[in-house]
Amino acid sequence: METCDDGNVVPLDGCDDKCQKELPAECLTYVPLAEPDRNSTFNDGPGKVTKCDKVLENKWYRLTGPAGTLMPTTPLKPFDCGTDAPGWMVGVHPIVDEGVVDRQVCFAWDVECQWEATIQVRNCGDYYVYRLADPPDECLRYCGLDG
Repeated sequence: METCDDGNVVPLDGCDDKCQKELPAECLTYVPLAEPDRNSTFNDGPGKVTKCDKVLENKWYRLTGPAGTLMPTTPLKPFDCGTDAPGWMVGVHPIVDEGVVDRQVCFAWDVECQWEATIQVRNCGDYYVYRLADPPDECLRYCGLDG
């Protein structure tokens, strides 16, 4: 649906070039993830306090602020983003027109993809939102990357 500055949504009414697509609900009602230690550049090594995404509610999440703005798409090392097994997304981020897409997330430990989870991703234009699944093991974490 389109919202136009003249207050209607009539196609071809002469204001189409001034119309904007309305954002989907998940682009407006998400849970922000902004912890600095969620950023993939954070690595304090073994033996420290380990952060884990043990149980996630069935909600959409947005990486923001010091956590980074998007999920990494290249393998990470153990202890990146403040956890034992950091999560990174396999594949590319979607374009806006693709809508909601499924992607695999790998959690690195002894190998780059020790554990896997399926998530959903949406491109909201200026940012991405992710419907994150509960991680498949005890202490895994979804990571962020500066975009």
